[in-house]
Amino acid sequence: MKITGSKAAGNYFTVFIILWGILSLWQAANSGLIHDEAYYMQYALHPDTGFFDHPPMTGWLMIPGLKLFHGALGVRFSFVITGILTIMGLFYLIKPSGKDQVKLLTLLLMTMPVIHVGSFLAVPDIPMVFFSVMFFIFLKRYLFNDNLQNALLLTLPIAGMLYSKYHGILLVFFTIIAFPEFFKRKSFYVITVVSILLFLPHILWQYQHDFITLGYHLSGRVKAWSPLFIADYVGGQLLLFGGLATIPMLLAAIMPRTKDPFSRILKFNLVGILIFFLVASFRMHIEANWTVCLAVPIVYLSYHGFENSEKLRKWLKILAIPTILILLIARVFIVYDFLPEKYQRKNEFHGWDGWAKQIEQLAGDRPVVFMNSYQKASKFAFLTGRFSHTFNSVRYRKNQYDLWDNEERVQGEAVFFMPNNDVFSLPYIDNAEIDSFKTSWGEYLYYSVVPDFTSYNKVIIEFTITSPGKDAPPCVSKIHLTNPYPYEINITQKGQKPVHFVATIFDKKMREGYEEYLIAEDIRLAPGEQRDISLSVPMPEEPGVYYISIGLAVDWLPPGYNSKFQKIIVE
Repeated sequence: MKITGSKAAGNYFTVFIILWGILSLWQAANSGLIHDEAYYMQYALHPDTGFFDHPPMTGWLMIPGLKLFHGALGVRFSFVITGILTIMGLFYLIKPSGKDQVKLLTLLLMTMPVIHVGSFLAVPDIPMVFFSVMFFIFLKRYLFNDNLQNALLLTLPIAGMLYSKYHGILLVFFTIIAFPEFFKRKSFYVITVVSILLFLPHILWQYQHDFITLGYHLSGRVKAWSPLFIADYVGGQLLLFGGLATIPMLLAAIMPRTKDPFSRILKFNLVGILIFFLVASFRMHIEANWTVCLAVPIVYLSYHGFENSEKLRKWLKILAIPTILILLIARVFIVYDFLPEKYQRKNEFHGWDGWAKQIEQLAGDRPVVFMNSYQKASKFAFLTGRFSHTFNSVRYRKNQYDLWDNEERVQGEAVFFMPNNDVFSLPYIDNAEIDSFKTSWGEYLYYSVVPDFTSYNKVIIEFTITSPGKDAPPCVSKIHLTNPYPYEINITQKGQKPVHFVATIFDKKMREGYEEYLIAEDIRLAPGEQRDISLSVPMPEEPGVYYISIGLAVDWLPPGYNSKFQKIIVE
């Protein structure tokens, strides 16, 4: 596969890709994992066709590296290779014809933070960008040569994108909108059917889990809107693609008129997806990396724009130097925290080995259960090789730990439980013996040894409640309970470990909340049993919009996220 034109250009590219690969492997092996990487490692250790938060590609891609290497390099090795193949794919797609053109493309890539990050981190964005490169390579072939072979090849990166991040569907959508002539091709319908078939295992997984991932992304992540969401989105895009050089990059990509259909498709994707997420930022918070699927359009279009505009190319060279310098310093800092001790701050790359050792020494042989932190549970498991679990309360959110059998594995065990500040407002906190320790970065963390640990976070609670009248009396709520465990559960407020129904009530912005402990009769549920009961739920005294969830709390522990939040209006 010829990537560049002249021999000199090819030699320059070869030197660049070798040096880039060495830097990436060094970075991957010597940088501490970020929290999400540790979480995705748990995906690889429990391979499946779907996960709560993301499609499964990140976990799948991690498996070969973990079989070859230990530690951070094992987690990241396959992603380093994927990042190198991504850059090679971009050179193949653009085909710079001479040494100066290769230098221009190299400079452009080294100016982009997304390319630096994508060279070593084990996150879903890396396979997403790789498969988007392959998508546009095969799309270009299919666009100008409609045959069955090119059509079938195109289905592979489409499925790959969707197995990496759902945002890949936007590239497919805007590509079709930009070139509606696809509907006239019989092969287009072959692409549609085969792509769906390739993605069917994940669709079936979602069906079996009540489309839990889509529900989380479409509603579970929505926060009370703030004007800062728009600023965060715009600022995030400026940082993601070109740092200081983002503006000339976007001008080079958008300003020139596009004549050929392939360039028109790329520009339609670039403008369309940027506007799509801008509009979405008026409703919800947009993560900066959600637009990584635009790496190919912005690199391809801006490269050709710089080629044809000496003025913009000059600005790129001026702004690229400080941007690349900042990025290289940041990459060194990720490996070595070279700041003086008084300026060092807690971050995801440094100091976690000592944190894990402290917890391990305090916990002894007990399993460690973190409260409301799937990331810390995963990081502890990575650093120590030990089992850990996360207890997700109603004030947090669900994640993959709610689908695994970790909860069942710690039932009845003496566990080392690490709560957060939420527990200190609960009425039964006096039953707990809570201590604390100081981490290497000066933060105090709480812990408690809980004998005979019990939690019912997987019990499913569905309820219907009506908005009260002006006097706001207690409302009777119809509760539907389902016991998903393979053993009987006893919901009783008697004994040493009382189990309570708890209503958690938040204000309309889902920021301020409080708990109401409810009175209920003793209930025994056999494995798989369902039952309907009624509970009296006190309403807020002040008029307004509120959100209510009902969960189960065992002893002094906080209530679990057993039900969805329902909106009520107190008049």
